[in-house]
Amino acid sequence: MNILNKKRKKYLLVFIGLVLFIFVAFSFIQSYIETRIDNFLSSELPKNIDFKYTDLEFSFLNSSLTLSTISAKNYQESKTVILNIDRLGVLGFNYWQFLINKKIKIDSIVLEKPDLDYNIDESYVKTKLKNDTSLSSFDKEVLIEEILINNGSLLLKKSDSTQFSINNFNFLLENVQLDSISIQNKIPFKYEDYKIASQDIYVNLGLYEAMTIDSLTIAKNVLELKQLTMNSKYSRKELSTVIEKERDHVSLNIEHILFNQIDFGFEEERFIFNASSSKIDYPIAAIYRDKLVNDDLTEKALYSKILRELPIAISISEIEIANGQLTYEELVNIDTKAGLLFFDEIDAKIKNLSNYVVENMETTIEASALFMQDSRMTLNWSFDVNNTDDSFLASGTFENFDAQTLNQFLESNANLRAKGHVDKLFFTVSGNPFNSKGDMRMKYENFELLILKNNRLVINKFLTTIGNIFIKKDSKTDEQGYRYGKIEVERDVTKSFFNYLWLNVRSGIGNTLTGNGKKE
Repeated sequence: MNILNKKRKKYLLVFIGLVLFIFVAFSFIQSYIETRIDNFLSSELPKNIDFKYTDLEFSFLNSSLTLSTISAKNYQESKTVILNIDRLGVLGFNYWQFLINKKIKIDSIVLEKPDLDYNIDESYVKTKLKNDTSLSSFDKEVLIEEILINNGSLLLKKSDSTQFSINNFNFLLENVQLDSISIQNKIPFKYEDYKIASQDIYVNLGLYEAMTIDSLTIAKNVLELKQLTMNSKYSRKELSTVIEKERDHVSLNIEHILFNQIDFGFEEERFIFNASSSKIDYPIAAIYRDKLVNDDLTEKALYSKILRELPIAISISEIEIANGQLTYEELVNIDTKAGLLFFDEIDAKIKNLSNYVVENMETTIEASALFMQDSRMTLNWSFDVNNTDDSFLASGTFENFDAQTLNQFLESNANLRAKGHVDKLFFTVSGNPFNSKGDMRMKYENFELLILKNNRLVINKFLTTIGNIFIKKDSKTDEQGYRYGKIEVERDVTKSFFNYLWLNVRSGIGNTLTGNGKKE
């Protein structure tokens, strides 16, 4: 019996000793690793990085590392980076994969309230990205099941001028894989899925405009934007004093934008963005142009060429625009109000908005609107982005249009006043960047143009009488009451496509009113 008790006692002592040894060993390993991490962060980082934190917790058993209240600052001649993080957690480090398979496998990395302030010289970025070859020696495989950012913020500056900012950023990236091959790519890792939810976004668009977005989310390959605005940084009067050539004063607000089945990446150096469809709800735009400022005489490309020469590749199968509104004002004379044109109830469908090289794929636009709160109008427009001739086809209609609704614009901008009613107007135009031809037919009643004197208050009776000699007041030419006209226009290449389109409509109206009115 005593021998048995002695054996039990011996086994118990061995067991206790083993437990104590394991405990001491684990404590030593944990303390050693924690000290090594602390020493590395304190003394082995590059000298230009000031890295501080208030607390470090490492658990060997749980394979976790937590740093609290992190402050990292990197000061260089060409850039300044300041990063503050409330808490950084690395969970589930797989020792076996690291020791046996030389893989870095982590369950999750969590950043709580990271705040990044980045001020950099643009020329440094380009040089650094172009010449940096240090990544070619990377030979590890990194697997991270989840990277999570909660309540982050970002401020990107150039020469202390804010270029981009986000005040509330949440991000989830799942099943991330990084290796010696992927790290050479523009996006240096592979992933399976991601989610983004951010608020209060600011984007500097240059010297004169800025964009804001209240909310941006991406989930299940659906991108959603809420309350997007793009506004001039100056008032109308201020803008006219700071620009050397005419430039539109812009105010744009879009309530809601949706992109479905998005996909993006890089093809060599070119960024690619694809979407199956998009919906733009309640876009409201106000455009003001001061024609007293010097003309911008640079050549304006048509939209097919603009799309073809974009620095990014884009393909959106269908875009729907609903319930839009556009106000256009143009100031021609300092002594008068700006002439105003107004479009509301704008609906449109755009198909095949793409600059991919695909044969026989036309971009088509079908739009309708209420013009001057009076006349229903439509526009159909098509072009082939891969046709370097940049030819296009456009057709449109106006219905139930009272000419008097244009008088505020005509009086301010053309010393004209109109009378009469257009029941229906149809036009078709085919053209290229330099000239266009087409046809028009109109049904109208009592149409008359009154030419005003320079004070825009009194009718110049002599010129009005002479002008109206050539205008057929009524359109009774064929059995349906239509008069027909021809369209011929030489384009001013320093003007926009929509100016070009207006010149075609004006040419057709002039020929219809003054010509023989017969269909040829």
